[in-house]
Amino acid sequence: MTVTRPTLLVNSRVARSNIRRMASKFSRLDVRLRPHFKTHQSLEVGRWFREAGIRSITVSSVDMAARFMEDGWRDILIALPANPAKTPRINAWPGDLTLHLLVDHAVAVERVAARLTRPVEMWIKIDTGARRCGLQPQHAEEIMALVRLIQCQPLMHLRGLLTHAGHTYAAADPAGIRDRHNQSLAEMARLREWIRNAGGGEMEISIGDTPACSVCHDFPGVTEVRCGNFVFYDIMQYRLGSCRLEDVAVRLICPVIGSYPDRNEVVVHGGKVHLSAEGIAGEDGTRFYGLVAEFASTNPWPAPLPGARVRSLSQEHGVIRLGRQKAADFLPGDLLALLPVHSCLTADLATDMIDLDGRRIDAPAAV
Repeated sequence: MTVTRPTLLVNSRVARSNIRRMASKFSRLDVRLRPHFKTHQSLEVGRWFREAGIRSITVSSVDMAARFMEDGWRDILIALPANPAKTPRINAWPGDLTLHLLVDHAVAVERVAARLTRPVEMWIKIDTGARRCGLQPQHAEEIMALVRLIQCQPLMHLRGLLTHAGHTYAAADPAGIRDRHNQSLAEMARLREWIRNAGGGEMEISIGDTPACSVCHDFPGVTEVRCGNFVFYDIMQYRLGSCRLEDVAVRLICPVIGSYPDRNEVVVHGGKVHLSAEGIAGEDGTRFYGLVAEFASTNPWPAPLPGARVRSLSQEHGVIRLGRQKAADFLPGDLLALLPVHSCLTADLATDMIDLDGRRIDAPAAV
């Protein structure tokens, strides 16, 4: 296996195991798993989900929806709030595609409906704590007005209420994740009941975040979950308690370009444009940007080096502070494997993605 530039290494055995475990969990709970494909954006990885029985998916853009539609997916939810300017494009898509759109504003409904020539499934975005997009669940009258507006549109079928409890990522531990998950579900349940009692009909509930889907066992009233990061996991999920270190299925292979024994550090070709700039606080409070393992074609997946951390990142450089190892052990031309803090961003930036045999897997930026 020859690696000459930052390259994302995928352990397909681990990734497939993550997929099977999550699919089995929600099959037992009789909850539809609609995984978010923004994490991997790979047609091949998508087919691993299909082999596990998954038929419904989530994407984050119209372009991503088109890519997976062309690979045979026929039940797709675009999780980004609907952009009315994109409506002519989705009108041209095949009639056998079940397309789901997301809204949280009356103007978006009106502008999409004015251009729409095909039927679509609609979801109202509710903000239960992430403070990104969505209507506040306590604003039931405003939400009800949106329900009525959608129900008046001939080509729009209202499916239900959708939330992303992204504030679970700020929890300190699995107990905190469960608390935020339960609070989110309680707010969604109360809102659904209010809408039902007000004559708005039955609403499905769609939720989506990998921490809760990984550590929680109770999903009362939930119709579907849209977690995505679990396919690869990462150091952030490991630190949250969402996964074991051995469940992290990706590493960024980077060439060493500098070795500095006086400070026991090495520098790799692998910076923010490869790994992303997302960091996390270590046990001592010091921020770091990835764990570090050795890499060799004869042993492509060893355990991380004790104490080694990605100390800092610039555009193309990654500075690695070594723990028990010595900088002299890693010289220019050698390879190191970085375990990312956030695998979704790292995979999105990847132009080269390979498996443990060195075989190329299609990567998001390569198409």
